[in-house]
Amino acid sequence: MAIKNITYQRVINLGNYESKRLELSAEVLEGDDPNEEASRLMEMVDRKIREDVSTKIEEEIRQLRKELRELQKQYETVKSSLENS
Repeated sequence: MAIKNITYQRVINLGNYESKRLELSAEVLEGDDPNEEASRLMEMVDRKIREDVSTKIEEEIRQLRKELRELQKQYETVKSSLENS
């Protein structure tokens, strides 16, 4: 049996009842090893589907650090005012 096309799909859970789905297909050319092409396609899908997720997580971390700095400033202000009372 000659394999002419391969398809790989990946779904990841983003939390909050959200998911992300990515599916890629590739044509297997004559002389190509279908197993190698399948592995290459799987690696590409797995890498691509996580790119946006990593970026989203990094942005959330930056936002949380900013909120932490603001809360620390508020804490110091309140602490200072209580010490001066």
